[in-house]
Amino acid sequence: MSSPVMPYVWTLDGQNFGDGSGPLVTSWEGWDGTTETRIDRRDRVGSDGVYLGGTYYGPRSISLAGVWVCSSTAAADDARDVLCALFRSRGRWGTYEVSRAARSRSRSAFVVVDDKIRVDVIGAGNMLSWSTTLLAADPRLYDTGVTTTAPVSRETGATGGVMWNGIPGTADGAADGVRWNGIPGSAAGTDDGVRWQSGVSNSGVLSVTNTGRAPAPVTIHVTAGAGGLTHPAVTRLGTGQKIQFNGSLLPGEVWTVDTGTGVSAVNGQRRNGSLLVSSLFDLEPGSNLLHFTSEGPTDEGTLHTVHRNAHLNG
Repeated sequence: MSSPVMPYVWTLDGQNFGDGSGPLVTSWEGWDGTTETRIDRRDRVGSDGVYLGGTYYGPRSISLAGVWVCSSTAAADDARDVLCALFRSRGRWGTYEVSRAARSRSRSAFVVVDDKIRVDVIGAGNMLSWSTTLLAADPRLYDTGVTTTAPVSRETGATGGVMWNGIPGTADGAADGVRWNGIPGSAAGTDDGVRWQSGVSNSGVLSVTNTGRAPAPVTIHVTAGAGGLTHPAVTRLGTGQKIQFNGSLLPGEVWTVDTGTGVSAVNGQRRNGSLLVSSLFDLEPGSNLLHFTSEGPTDEGTLHTVHRNAHLNG
């Protein structure tokens, strides 16, 4: 017996709800809208009132309930096993992904099980009702698809002097800043002093766009080239927030940092204490400029990022 197609298709731990066959989500709370806010405050010593800090969003509590109409009582018994086994792989404290898709919008949240899933047999024994409560410590909702940037090379010094990189996109299409004393003897004959830097391949500045309306964590990927990398660093321009690796990367090694969890890894293996500077940052809504540098004069490497756009409403 087929179930009706619902306006939303939900997915929880790989199980679909509402695609025309199987369980349905018929009611929910906590998915739409922003979560409750709290104001950071501390008492004024010897005085009235409090010092006020920023306003923060609390966790998101998501309640889901629905039905599963089956073709027989035997099929209902099997369906009950499917529902009760949803959280079998990681237990009560595991982290799961729940998503909701409708039309062109598909968003997800990362949750833990706040209550056991409840399954009841109703009617003639071929219908189930179920409900569960999920808790998202991170109240943001994310695009289910990821955004990956094209790699950019680290900033390199100009031959015979110092190169400074500004923001790409000047009127002449080639000027990323100025450099002092470039390579003499060029056709333009202007390379013996200060001139606009041409080319962007080694600018070391990566533009990353978060098209959501909430700050989004980002995973940074730094890959060492043939020259290796010494203390590679990524700085968010405008705020000065910096993340720097404490050590050197051999050619081909990949260093990753997830600014949402703070996990730093080399070639997929977690490296505790591997951050020399750890001013972890989120991507603000809109364009974000990340500056990729390292300390070795012959260093070679590339930077790219992966993130999901973040939102506060479903």
